[in-house]
Amino acid sequence: MNFNSKLIHDGIAGFAFTSGLAALSTVLMLFKSSAHILISDNVYGGTFRVVDKVFVNLGITYTQVDTSDLEAVKDAITPETKAIFIETPTNPLMKLTDFSTISKLAKLRGLLTVVDNTF
Repeated sequence: MNFNSKLIHDGIAGFAFTSGLAALSTVLMLFKSSAHILISDNVYGGTFRVVDKVFVNLGITYTQVDTSDLEAVKDAITPETKAIFIETPTNPLMKLTDFSTISKLAKLRGLLTVVDNTF
């Protein structure tokens, strides 16, 4: 199969996981202690718990922010911020974030964009 990587926004690879939390944990393992991550303020409870109860023990900090509000996201970025994690639509409230806009902001700031798109 001839696959054009432009279809996945210039990505070079894809990975399959047995669960969303396995994927999230793998992504979070990319960060070193003292990294700061922004996460949507209405993420899935399991996502919040793995960040709040597991990865904080490894020195990774986070701030929950309304990722549908671009100015709030801008204001929450610190020098230690390494990524913006968005869930859209959120589970269970179905809140939407424009991940294209967030991705552009992240690129401008040198941050990774992580999107959980369960639905």
